[in-house]
Amino acid sequence: MFHARLPIFFWVEAFFIAVFLINRLPSPSLSGKTPYVLLFGQKPDYSMLHTFMCLCFPYLRDSPHKLFPKSAPCVFLGYSTLHKGFRCFDRQTRRVYVSRHVKFFEIVFPYIDGSVLNMSSTNDYNIFSECAECVSNPSVSVPSDSVISP
Repeated sequence: MFHARLPIFFWVEAFFIAVFLINRLPSPSLSGKTPYVLLFGQKPDYSMLHTFMCLCFPYLRDSPHKLFPKSAPCVFLGYSTLHKGFRCFDRQTRRVYVSRHVKFFEIVFPYIDGSVLNMSSTNDYNIFSECAECVSNPSVSVPSDSVISP
């Protein structure tokens, strides 16, 4: 993780994802069963697994105006323990969003190549659920070359 240039405060997120995955993998000490099967009596769903720290775009429910973006580029942190959803870190606002509706780009890693966002990140971030308070007043800037002239 050090060579991937991840900030140190994300290392605990990597630990949580490792525990999440270990609880869903068969263990020889449990006779080939998973801890998840022993706890819940059903097989885990592997279709919702995604690559840690990849680029993602969570659906942000409410925006101030209907033309404002409904999503923002984020970094996938893991799975919510309290809600059925994915935890996504917005590098610009330093917030963690929990959303069920997320588009993943699992071959793009913003912290490794820095091509998606060149914003600094710090260790003080807030956790928000998928709700109206999650979306602050974003500033939308339209590049001059994207304006269509008649």
